[in-house]
Amino acid sequence: MSLTVGGWLGLISFVVWIISGLASLPPFGARDESIFDERRRFKAISELKLGERLSFASSLLSMTLVAQGLHLAMVGYQSPFDINSRAGGKGTIVLLFIYYLPYFLIIGYGFIMCLSIICFRDAREYSDKLINLDRFLRGLGEREMSAFKRGFHVWLEKDIDSTAFTVSLGLKEWVQRHGIF
Repeated sequence: MSLTVGGWLGLISFVVWIISGLASLPPFGARDESIFDERRRFKAISELKLGERLSFASSLLSMTLVAQGLHLAMVGYQSPFDINSRAGGKGTIVLLFIYYLPYFLIIGYGFIMCLSIICFRDAREYSDKLINLDRFLRGLGEREMSAFKRGFHVWLEKDIDSTAFTVSLGLKEWVQRHGIF
């Protein structure tokens, strides 16, 4: 792989990793009541599915760059610059990066690959939970939905650290366990 192609792959992998991390965040943070809005739940599910796909792509691109770093280390990569020639200390960090490029690729993009896998797992878990919650909320009648919303507000008042998503999941499990609806 040429240096230009590797550079573009590295940049694309890094940008896709950042976007996938943002798209894989838990939906409906803080005290968001829009969790009861069907369109917002559908939008959150589609964003989480996008986060899954982007994190998978990021892990594949990172794996390619780790493999390139291993290849460069095995063939005996030689820096095109002399590390000992210093011109007043400017650019020494860049020269060190170029000198140890295979190891930076292996360690840096190996770390990004591990984080991408974690983002993939989290996005899949959140989307599965949100799909189950969506099915549950769609099955409620108007009376049950108003009771669920009241329970939602009571729970939020008691538990300050919870988010709307975790409260609704916990309340759903509590309701199902006690057979209230």
